[in-house]
Amino acid sequence: MTEDLSNRKLLTAVAISLCSTIAIAMVWRTVEAPWTRPGSAIGQSLAIVGASILALSAVSAMFKRTGQPARQKFNRHIWLGCIGFVLISTHSGGNLLAPPALLLLALLLLMGLGVWARTIGAQRMAATFGSKDGAVRAYDPAVRARLKSLIADKNSLLAHIDSKASEATFSLTLEHWCNSPARAYGYRRLVREERALLGTDLSVGSAQAYWRRIHRLIALAFVAGLLAHILLVTFFAAYVAEGREIYWWHLTAWDF
Repeated sequence: MTEDLSNRKLLTAVAISLCSTIAIAMVWRTVEAPWTRPGSAIGQSLAIVGASILALSAVSAMFKRTGQPARQKFNRHIWLGCIGFVLISTHSGGNLLAPPALLLLALLLLMGLGVWARTIGAQRMAATFGSKDGAVRAYDPAVRARLKSLIADKNSLLAHIDSKASEATFSLTLEHWCNSPARAYGYRRLVREERALLGTDLSVGSAQAYWRRIHRLIALAFVAGLLAHILLVTFFAAYVAEGREIYWWHLTAWDF
């Protein structure tokens, strides 16, 4: 069994990656050699490797929903994320004020939110589970009737999605979405309506209710920004250079 990544190890990994990033940025700014530039052979290689590692980190997080050991995937998600962050920040050549460096800000936000969720957020969630708020709440008869109908509809869909699963403990995985996307979407829609009727999100603080969604949105923003950056430097090199030397590898030098 894979050992769980303790909070201490998590904080150590994040601290090492941040300190390494700061140290490398200071050295890069001092040396100012051609090979330290973001578009140099070394710089682009670091960017390619770093982006690939970050992609693997994201995939590891997604595979927590495939039924495989979540602990192992979480550990891999953390370590790959920290390594990828160092490589991407090194690729920036220490120039943290350029527009592409906003991608580093997104990574910092992801790291910070992840650390919060594992430490303070986890403590708050544990306290919430111990409160049993839903067990003592009285519901309107109409709400109870609708909840009963929702559970029946969920069981009906679940019979086609996973006949061996129990509605009380079932959670959609990537495999369910691939095998039956329409039914998976319908089941998720019913779950959202059930959560809204139960007031699940309202029973906890905003940070607990929405941190995971914010984490995903920032991750999607990072991926979109990274793809845009790759597209521009590869095909619109003249636009990126703004009259300066185009010294990096590219396919075309189009301009807007």
